[in-house]
Parts: sequence; C-alpha cells; structure tokens
Amino acid sequence: MQKKKSSFRYLAAAFLLPVSVMLAVYAWYGIYPFGDRSILVIDMNNQYISYFSYLKEALRGGHGFFYSFSKTLGGDMAGLTAYYLMSPLNLLMLFFPVSSLPTAVELITIIKLGLCGVTFCLCVDSGKCPWHSYIFSTAYALMSYNIVYQQNLMWLDGVVLLPLVILGIHKICCKKTPFLYIGALSAAILINYYIGFMVCIFSVLYFVYYYFFCRDASGRFWDVKILFTYGAASVLSGGLCMWLLLPALKSLAGGKAVFSLSLLTMQANFHWSGFLVKFFPGSFDFEQVQAGFPNVFCGMAAAYFLFLFFLNRKISIQKKAGALALFLILAFSFYFHGANLIWHGFNPPAWFPYRYSFIFSFLMLLFAEQGFCRARECKGRELAGMSALALGIFFALACWLSRKNFPFMDNGKYLLGIGALAVVASLYLCYAGGGDFWFGRFKFQIGGKGGSYVKAALPFALLCVSILELWMNGIDTLKAFHYADYGAYREFIEAAEPAVGYVKELDQGLYRMEKTFHRKMCDPMLLDFRGLSHYSSTEKNVVKYFMGQAGFRNNGNWSYYNRGSTYAMDSLLGVKYILSKKPLGQPYQRLDEINGVSVYKNPYALPFGIVASGDVLSCGIGNPHKFELQNEIWHSLSGGEVGKPLFVEEEIVKEKLKNLQRRGEDPFYLVKKDGSKKASVEYRFTAQSEDPVFAWFGTNDMRPVEVRVNGKPAGKYFDVYNYDILRLGSFQTGETVKVKLILKEDAINITEALFYHQDMEVFSEYYRGLAKGAFEVESFRDDKIKGSASSQPGREYLLFTIPYEEGWKAWVDGKEVEPMAGLEVFLAVKIPDGTHQVQLRYIPPGLKIGSLLTVVSAMLLAFWVFFELKCSRLNCKRRRGDG
Repeated sequence: MQKKKSSFRYLAAAFLLPVSVMLAVYAWYGIYPFGDRSILVIDMNNQYISYFSYLKEALRGGHGFFYSFSKTLGGDMAGLTAYYLMSPLNLLMLFFPVSSLPTAVELITIIKLGLCGVTFCLCVDSGKCPWHSYIFSTAYALMSYNIVYQQNLMWLDGVVLLPLVILGIHKICCKKTPFLYIGALSAAILINYYIGFMVCIFSVLYFVYYYFFCRDASGRFWDVKILFTYGAASVLSGGLCMWLLLPALKSLAGGKAVFSLSLLTMQANFHWSGFLVKFFPGSFDFEQVQAGFPNVFCGMAAAYFLFLFFLNRKISIQKKAGALALFLILAFSFYFHGANLIWHGFNPPAWFPYRYSFIFSFLMLLFAEQGFCRARECKGRELAGMSALALGIFFALACWLSRKNFPFMDNGKYLLGIGALAVVASLYLCYAGGGDFWFGRFKFQIGGKGGSYVKAALPFALLCVSILELWMNGIDTLKAFHYADYGAYREFIEAAEPAVGYVKELDQGLYRMEKTFHRKMCDPMLLDFRGLSHYSSTEKNVVKYFMGQAGFRNNGNWSYYNRGSTYAMDSLLGVKYILSKKPLGQPYQRLDEINGVSVYKNPYALPFGIVASGDVLSCGIGNPHKFELQNEIWHSLSGGEVGKPLFVEEEIVKEKLKNLQRRGEDPFYLVKKDGSKKASVEYRFTAQSEDPVFAWFGTNDMRPVEVRVNGKPAGKYFDVYNYDILRLGSFQTGETVKVKLILKEDAINITEALFYHQDMEVFSEYYRGLAKGAFEVESFRDDKIKGSASSQPGREYLLFTIPYEEGWKAWVDGKEVEPMAGLEVFLAVKIPDGTHQVQLRYIPPGLKIGSLLTVVSAMLLAFWVFFELKCSRLNCKRRRGDG
C-alpha cells in the first residue's frame, strides 16, 4: 500500500509540474483567468470551439455523430467526429455553457499537457519515477511542439499516448502481455486517426530498433513469438477502431484531401541550418505555422544528455547505431518532401507543418534520460571531457547559426541556450561525481557537512534550471500568436444565443436559419441551428462549389452565408428565419428584436423537400453567370411551366472612372493615375421596377473595394469574406441608381459587372407552384426524415435540398428506392402518381463492415485475454507445486 501511495505521489508530481509551468506561461501572457485573452487562436478560434459546442448538444442527444444539418447544406459527420471530437476529455465540455467553452478548452489543454508528463514517466520508469524523470517528463509535456500546436487540441492525445505505445513495445519484446500496447495504440487511432497513423508508422520503426538493437535475444535472432505478438497486436489495434475508421475514411472522399504520385518527390523542404536552429530556445516564428521548420526544441538539458548518450563508451555501439538510425529516418523525413508527405497521410498539410515532429522530441528525451542514467557510470575526467565537447559543439553551432540571420533569432536566445546547457552540465558534473569532479587536470570538490546538503540540492537545482528555460521558451512562443479576446467572444454569444433560442421556441419544425452578422464560419454549430455556413477539412468540394455558384461566399476552404445570396436562393434552400443587426428589405417580415438582434421571417421559404420536374436531373450548376444559373435552376424545378425569367438584367447606362486608366491592352485592369488620390468605378442604371436588385462583380485579381449605393455604404467587396452576390435594395421605377466601387489599393480588376432584379410576380408564381408539392414532414432527426408528398403531372421527382451522398437510403411507401442526384448536388427520389409516404435515412458508408471488423477484433482480443489469464493461473499453480 505504501508503495502504491509513493507511486501516486510521484505521478501526481509529474502531472502538476508541467501544468504549473503552463499556467505560469498563461499568467505572464494574460490568458484567462489571468487576463482578458482567451485560449482561442487560429483554427481553435475559427473552427474547433464551434465543433465542441456541437459535441455538447450531441452528447445530450440533440444531434447525431454521423450526420448534421449545422454544416452548410448538411453533411456527414463521421470524418469530422473521428478527427476532432473523440477525446474522452471532451466530456468535460458538458459542464460548461457555450459562453464559457474557452475555459473548458484551456482546462482540457493543461490536463493533456500534464498527462504527457505522467505517461513519459511511466515509459522511462514503469511507475517508479525517480526525481530525474521529472526533468524529461516536464520537457516532454512542454516541448515546442506542444506549445506551438496546443491549439490543435485533438493532436495532443497522440502525444499523451505515444510513451505508452513505446512502453507496450518494450513489454512485448520482453515477452510480457501485449494489452498495454493494444490499448494505447487503439486509443491513439480512435481518438485521432491522423496522429494515430503517425504513431503507427513510428511504432513499426521503434519495434524494429528495439527488437534488433536492444532486447536480450539470448542467441535467437528470430523470435517467432515476439514477432507474431507484435504483428497480431498491431492488427487487432486497428481492427478495434474500424467501426469509426472506415466511415471516417469514406467521409474524406470528395473533400479537399488530394494525393498524386507526382507529389512524392525528393525535393528539399528547407536548408539544414533552419532545422539546427530549432534546437535552441525561442526558435519559433509565427510564419513557421504556415511553412517553416520542424518544432523539435525540448530543452537544452535534453540536448546535453543526448550527447552524453552517444559519447558514452558504456553504452553499446549497436544500441547507439540503432538510435542514430531512428533520428536519421525522422530527420530525412523532415527534409525530403515525399517522405514528409507519407507521414502526413499522403496529403500536403495546410499550415502546421511537420505534425509528427513530437516523435523526434520524444526520441531525444527518451535517449537523453538513458544518457543521464548511464553517464554516472563514467569516471569524472571522462564525464568532464564529454561535457566540454558537448558545450564546445553547441557553442560553435550557435556562432555559425548566428551568422545566418534568422529573423526570429537573436544573440540573446543563443546565449540563453548555451548558458542553460553550461549550468545543466556543471550541476550534473557535481551530482554525478558525488560532490567531486574533474575538469582536465583540475579537481573540484564539495566537502564538509555543508557539502552533503549542497549535493542533495543539486537534483532540484537541475530541475529548476530546466523548468525555467521551458517557461521562458513558452512565453516567447506565445508572443507570436494573437489570442482572441474573451470578452468579445462572450458578447457575441450573449447577443446571438437569445435570438436563436427565440426562433427555436417559436418554430420547432425542420427549416434553416441564418445571420447577416458573424463571429466565424462555423456559427451554426456554435449556436446550435441548421444553417448554411461551415468550415472544416472534411467538407465536400461539390457542396462548397454549389454555394459559390449560388452566390454565397466560397473561398475553396470554407463557404458561408455572409450577406446571403438572392431572396430566391434563400427560399429554395429553406432559409425561413434570418437574424440581422441591420434592416432587411422585401420580402422578409420582422418579428421581434432581442439584444439588438432583429428576427426576420421569410414567408417564401420552401420546405426541405419539393416535388419538381425531371429536368432537375439534367440541369447542371456549371454556368459561371450567377443570375442566369439561378434562372436555369428555377426553370428546371417547374419544368418550364413559368415562361418568364425570374431574374431580369438592369441595363447599365453609364460607367464612370475616377482617377483610373486601363493598363495596357487589358480591358479589365484599371490602375490609379495619381496614387495619392482616391479612385473609383461608378455604374449607373435606371430601375425598371420596385423589385429588389442584386449585383455581382467578377475579378481575376482580388483587390478590396468599398461599395456605395446612391452614396450610402453597402459593404466591402473583393476581399476574403466579401465576394458574393450583393443585395442593393429596392428602388422606385425609373430611379437612377449609382453603384460606386471605391478602391482600397492602387488598382482594380473587374471582368464583369452584373445588375439584375428579382421579378417578384414571377417568383410568387414559382413559389405557389412548388409549394403545392411541398414535402410534409412528420418526424425528423439529423439522420432520419419521414413525411409525405404528392406528385403532380410533369413533376414526379421529390427533390430534397440535402446534399446527395452515398449514405442516404430512401423508401417510398416502405419500398426501398435508389436516390439520385438533382442539380448535381441535391438528393432526389422518384415517386409515382398520388400521395406517398417517403422516408430518408443516413447510414454512414463503411459503418456496417467496420462494425463487423470491430466485433471480430474484440472477440479475438477477449479470447487472447482469456488465454493469457489461463496460462498465468497454470504458471502460478506450477510455482506453488514446486514450492
């Protein structure tokens, strides 16, 4: 019992040390609760916080884990769930309201960092955890990878589990049970298949190293039992995850992930000097988040003791050669583009490069810990010589690198690194020498009664130096990021959440809702409503393409509602309610105002399903002309019953250039005549009716402008968020309308300027015809919709404004039918004449076969556990019999 308590205290210290240091870093930088900053930055701010809000509702039973209508038009969630949401620690989100989710994220982050310290201690000491383990476990938890990439919270679980996977390999090679390995590797894959894939690759490399270079083979080169155990355990680990892994892999099809053999090149990713500088503290720059060098810094103590590992003659050449091979494999993987791509799942990473660099830091610390322990076996003079050589090499390296003029480095950082290494070396020499150590011909001694106290304090001093360096590196790293203001986040939630709640209480049916003000692209998930905005790596390209073609903003990585498209498109997509802080024109009806947010209702919103003509099967969405495309879409829905076009062009009567001239022979490029003066392009047209008017401007070169309509601000255009159909408003018949584009830069590129009004009489005729064939919803949830619809002459296809995906199954009057793609993107079902019951259900592709593989794997594992237990009991009986 006393031993268990002692082990618990040691592991608790391994957890609390990095947690305390990280909290001190947050306190220095003013992150909540020590200041006004939140933990939200880059993708954590743009995406992940919204996913966690969605997870909260899913755990409460409000949403499905495999399909959601809170992402764009709706879509599968298997890939997103498997990549972002599977960490068990995410359950803590349940205890925080949406307005306090950044606090939950911060809590989970520091817990994961603390767990990194615990698992590393377990790996190197199997639970004994002597004091020196804290030097390396704390460094593992606070290495640069964890500091820089902590915003990618879903990656940290793999960092936590890697030491346990390696400890499991040690046990297998020692012919112990493989269950730790199976459990740790399964968890790594299940929690985040992406980092889990990297851990799998490394587990193979490390097993080869440990099997051939470290284990006691007892004269047997090939040990079939060990090889079989490792292979079977690895296969079972993957098999246990197949219930989620196969649907996730299927989900990624059609997303932004791309692969081509041509990408597997031997092109160099960087110059070697850039890699070497990353071994010094403070060697991070924000630009490296996009494309830079591997983050491998884990403390100068790790570098020093790693040198001792390789210089120590007490350690076999065989073991050092194997370790060097591992380092070289990883280093060359960083260096060569093709090898680096393999580690990233054959998909070039967008931002956050070298996502497996934590493995390199782990190896450094693993062998550094061995270097620490084995160096004490060396004589004082030999140890002093090795220390002097290590210090000399790093000093020369710092001098050489300082001449390379890295913008993120300065002489102070190099001196900090060399100083930390010198102090660590001096303290270790005193400690390892028993109070006496030799440096060349000179002997240094700590004697007397006070000497014993000094020697006892040396380990603590060594740990403090290491922690101080990691703390300073953490502060320097966080300075490169801009963390979102916590107060601004809460203000947005407090303004928008009550309005969303008002609509959901008012109408509990199946519809979409959107906003004309935004925090980020994933607000529908953050605030829990069915919307048209979303940003994730798993989103389907065809869905984003449709959104762009329909007049919404699509930048290739994400699409979102922004200012909306045309009123007709809102209606087609079932946008029944819109939240806005500015007045909306016809035909929206203002219902109420809550906390400065007005709630508008769209009386023309169509249901999720409408009966349409067979033309929807052949109508494409490739027409680059936004308004003509919408005319084609509505014409196909009605089968040509409405003879008039829905959108009618407003003829430009005049184009006026101010302080601009055309550049050369390019008719689309306009440059300023006088760079010191304002410049603008003005279009004039005469309104043909009082119907709402919309505009679209094409470009081949995005340069931001400000738009004014009759002198009044109408928003921005040609920037990252504002390149969509612009709602100009309604005007008096015969009124002259002036639309001015005011340049923000010295040039502008405009390939087309389109002005169209939406004919409201024609639109009403379209709406009345389609509303007759409305799909009447009887029951619904994210992955299952049931209702009825009646076909009409010439309209025998039930078109759902839900993306067509392989997982959707359809039944008409209880008989399964084959779904089709309408308008290239939507789900369509053919129904006979008359009224019919229609049911849709989404079953993730790969779920059935994946679940079967998981069940088989679980049965095999259970049999293995039973066999091991039986063998263990037999061995116990034999030992008792021998006694």
